[in-house]
Amino acid sequence: MRRLLFCILFSCLSTQPAWAEPASVADSRHDNGALPDFDESGHAQPWWPSRYGANDQIGTLNEITPQVVAQAASLARSGTVVDMGRILDDDTPKFPGRYWHQSVDTSPYFTNPRRPDAHGLGWGKNEINWITEIQSGTFQVGTQLDSIGHIQAGERTPLDVSTMAALSEEVYGNLVFTSSPACRLFMSPFPVHRIWQANQPDVVDPEEIHLDGGGVWLLVRRRAGVLELQTLTQACYVLLESICRGVRFSDALLTALIIQPDFKVVPFLLQQVKLGNLVGFHVSTA
Repeated sequence: MRRLLFCILFSCLSTQPAWAEPASVADSRHDNGALPDFDESGHAQPWWPSRYGANDQIGTLNEITPQVVAQAASLARSGTVVDMGRILDDDTPKFPGRYWHQSVDTSPYFTNPRRPDAHGLGWGKNEINWITEIQSGTFQVGTQLDSIGHIQAGERTPLDVSTMAALSEEVYGNLVFTSSPACRLFMSPFPVHRIWQANQPDVVDPEEIHLDGGGVWLLVRRRAGVLELQTLTQACYVLLESICRGVRFSDALLTALIIQPDFKVVPFLLQQVKLGNLVGFHVSTA
């Protein structure tokens, strides 16, 4: 295994592409490179006003029309109901300074029977009674109650593999790579990537898609405002999933090789570095 790790990393170090050089971090407020629209001269156009009108307030929610909802409902086959809700309590994930607290005010339960028009155990002839639940906290908890996932993240430059040149062969197995925060892994028993591609605005005659056509392992990334989907083999998915969890390279590679013994890890790693999906590393001492 040590010899294999050495060969893999030596291959990475001996290949010095231009994209491996660290790039300067610019102030994104003055960077129009990510804007999607360009004029005839190739100059980026501002994203405002909204393409839905200068007074628009809901943005792309305009796309959810009754016709689109009906079309989406027609795709259902099994009628399975999936609960997308999340329980909110004091342990809801949140950043420091944000909070969520729930309490119960039971005083109405005791004061209602004392009303002049009370009957039995409550208020009025139907004996209505209640308790009051009180929530206090910030909207930015859990999955963002206001549905706006706004957060700042620092710029990421491609991994400079030359910084590994000074490392000894003995530590290669203890390398822990850092993946880009713009990347997410996703797997599904359904061909969701083909469904997504078939529903793009520029698709005129989409192919027929069968839900029993097999699943997919995906690397999803947003780059310059454009969503990218990269299909993966199971071995590639498992390797990246282990890397994203902070697993040592030797253990991550072993897991992938168990699934696919002839897994070509060198070109795959070089590809992920070139795409900017791997942005750093450190040597684990654990």
